[in-house]
Amino acid sequence: MRSRLLRTVGYAVPLCAAMVACFGCGGDAPKAPPEIFSDARLADVAEADLDRLMAFGGVDVIVEEEGELCVYLSEANVTQPDEINAILPVVARLPDIKKLYLTGTPVNDSGMDAIAKMTTLVSINLDSSRITDAGLAKLATLPNLETVFCRNTEITVAGAAKLRDEKNVLVTR
Repeated sequence: MRSRLLRTVGYAVPLCAAMVACFGCGGDAPKAPPEIFSDARLADVAEADLDRLMAFGGVDVIVEEEGELCVYLSEANVTQPDEINAILPVVARLPDIKKLYLTGTPVNDSGMDAIAKMTTLVSINLDSSRITDAGLAKLATLPNLETVFCRNTEITVAGAAKLRDEKNVLVTR
């Protein structure tokens, strides 16, 4: 298996004291020199997909202390659902993603189609997004899903209860 070295294009913000990579993240933290990132799980990711993620900006791919791959799109500077929904199929092609953070993004129900293909996903944060019950229901196909955070969304008590009851998923709203 080939190994790919990626150059981060932002700064690294410690997460669980083990942030390994950041693709174009924004914010007010001081800039650090680009770092080299290598993870065998990303070795087979298409170069075009990596280029799209880096060009998109605000996408952080992180390896937490437990070795889990996590993706944060919370820093993405987008205001339209089409913008965030367009990058989600690329994110969905990243292997072995356990956690996905879409906090404060304009992701909506149509973006859930790509997320529903992330079969290794264990936790997703949709707080302050534009998800409704219909979008939440699309996550019922995820075999490993354990937790959904969906505060400040249009998800109803009934919609959250349906996913919780069908999949035994912790849904916080």
